[in-house]
Amino acid sequence: MNITVIGTGYVGLVSGTCFSEFSFHVTCIDKDADKIARLNRGEIPIYEPGLENLVATNMRAGRLDFTADLNVFEHRLGQQVASGGGDYPEAMDAAMQDAAELSWRQDPGTARVLF
Repeated sequence: MNITVIGTGYVGLVSGTCFSEFSFHVTCIDKDADKIARLNRGEIPIYEPGLENLVATNMRAGRLDFTADLNVFEHRLGQQVASGGGDYPEAMDAAMQDAAELSWRQDPGTARVLF
């Protein structure tokens, strides 16, 4: 199964990495191209014990990748996960708007999970 995570903040990055650890193919999307470039170089922008190793392992295994291209939705079947905000409602609003904007492109059998 393919999982797409919108947002690579604390919730999105950790969740996407954990899903990839269960052998799902996960694409994490973020509008911040600089952050995506850093993630693709293996630079983790948050502190979570063990996360750097899990990201590296799953990237090498081809189960985890990062992009700033929202158009990957056109080619992705499976479950979408939009994550965001916590104490930052504007971040959750942005993730929900991104998911809504792109939802018309989705296979009708996909699930959208917001957390």
